[in-house]
Amino acid sequence: MSEAMNSQEKPTDSTWSVLVIDMFHYMDPEEGERLVTGFLTPEDAIEYARRRTRSSVEESRPGASDAAALRSAWFMFGEDCIALGNGYKGFSELDEFIAHPATPEQIDWASLEPDSKLRALLLEVDRIEKEAS
Repeated sequence: MSEAMNSQEKPTDSTWSVLVIDMFHYMDPEEGERLVTGFLTPEDAIEYARRRTRSSVEESRPGASDAAALRSAWFMFGEDCIALGNGYKGFSELDEFIAHPATPEQIDWASLEPDSKLRALLLEVDRIEKEAS
């Protein structure tokens, strides 16, 4: 993780941010890190980080034969999310996420996306994917 993205930093404006770490590309900050900005409260940032991390666990669940395989798949292909400025790290709940499959609401991070245009696009993609399956 780059120095500028220290998990204890508070955003400089009045909003909160989440650092999304793509585990597959973690060695390349250009592709492996994305900063999502614009959360109005630290609780909003934490919930987004929690849901997005949990969603990436659920994406790996179908191909995993057991908890160890799911954990390994998440470390290779998942996303870890850190709510900057308040110390929340999705990784801290990994064992809980692995042990308890999520409900649709618990993985619905797209509805919490602070950028309204991106949120609309993500929700539309989700709707289309659901219709196709």
